[in-house]
Amino acid sequence: MAPNGYTIEQLANKLPHMANQLGAFMEIENIEIKYFDEDFKPRYDLSDFQDIAIDNYPNSGFKKNGMTKEAFLKLYPQVPKNKLEEVLDIADCELEEEDNTEIILYWYAINAKRVLVDSDSFTETFNN
Repeated sequence: MAPNGYTIEQLANKLPHMANQLGAFMEIENIEIKYFDEDFKPRYDLSDFQDIAIDNYPNSGFKKNGMTKEAFLKLYPQVPKNKLEEVLDIADCELEEEDNTEIILYWYAINAKRVLVDSDSFTETFNN
């Protein structure tokens, strides 16, 4: 690893299969900036991207355009498996298929995450 992490461009080069989805992946996984370089450009630890590393990618539940329900549940264990459909409905999620696997598109996965993370403030906002 570089002494001060990797820029998003360097990560895209290391993870070309997910280069177009890095922002969504970072949002879903809550990946934080770890360092800044001398030009104040954000840098990240490569270890935060292990789920989509070439070796782990085929079995991680992450796909080019989305993630499996199992991968979502692994990231958000506070959601009981029997309540996932309810969360996805609240997020207006439409499931898709990729490589013969049902996936939650990243856009919808981010919406579902926001439902989970922001639900208290969302409820308070609309109950007033």
